[in-house]
Amino acid sequence: MISPPPSPAPTTSSLATRFTQTWLCRSSLCAGAAAGVFAVISVGVSDATAQSVNWVDWTSATTAPPSTAGSALGTVASLSGTINVSYAGEVLGQFGGIPTTQTAGGGTNYWRDAGQLVPAPSNGAYLSPTVTNGPGDLGNTDIICLIGDNSAPVTNTLTFSAPVTNPVMAILSLGSEGGGSDATYRFSNADFTVLSSGRGYWTSSLSTNDFLRRDSMGVLTGRGGHGVIQFLGTFSSISWTSSREAWHGFQIGVIPAPGAAAVFLGTIGFVFSRRRLRNE
Repeated sequence: MISPPPSPAPTTSSLATRFTQTWLCRSSLCAGAAAGVFAVISVGVSDATAQSVNWVDWTSATTAPPSTAGSALGTVASLSGTINVSYAGEVLGQFGGIPTTQTAGGGTNYWRDAGQLVPAPSNGAYLSPTVTNGPGDLGNTDIICLIGDNSAPVTNTLTFSAPVTNPVMAILSLGSEGGGSDATYRFSNADFTVLSSGRGYWTSSLSTNDFLRRDSMGVLTGRGGHGVIQFLGTFSSISWTSSREAWHGFQIGVIPAPGAAAVFLGTIGFVFSRRRLRNE
């Protein structure tokens, strides 16, 4: 058998050419992957800016007399799919002939300033760096209203079909500005932080006494207070009681899991780093 002639030893020129081709190929792959990453990030940032909170779409409610329990059902979108939300507690249908609880959209947009106020109606009490869309911004005027009780308050409970992390609650007119009296929500299984507070539908002054405040762990106080609080943690249910006053309302929202694009970017960066280390 005749052995084939040995391959010529690679020259400095051929090694340089091969290195250049490999570097260009890897650079192209990295550039293409980076472009995809930036495209994902751009879409994610755009979506998050457009709507930072998904507010519950309340589809039905059973009203009940003051200080007795009613119920409501709704849904809210999350990154993992639709979450069913049920509520058992006070559901006030009207007060002094004024409709209060609203489901399935329509009705009065209580989440905007009243026409009696100057400047023009706004939703500033419900906006913050965390919440860029108020509960009534996208035509969802749903609200669950209650009146509270000082001696034997009804326990109000929200239940989620899947756990939610750091949900937010928009609150309408907790406490009586005109009567100069405070009202409180006492949460039994959740603490919170006040994200925003200010003038709302039933506010006629600029006094900071009308704003919402956290008095102690799980205790929210207001005097005609409008705003948004955020619960801290992951919850399958949230329960609270309310002290007595004319009437007030709430809406609940879910913030889609933050940083999806950042997590994706981190994963890609990790892969590229491993490959670079392996090839060095």
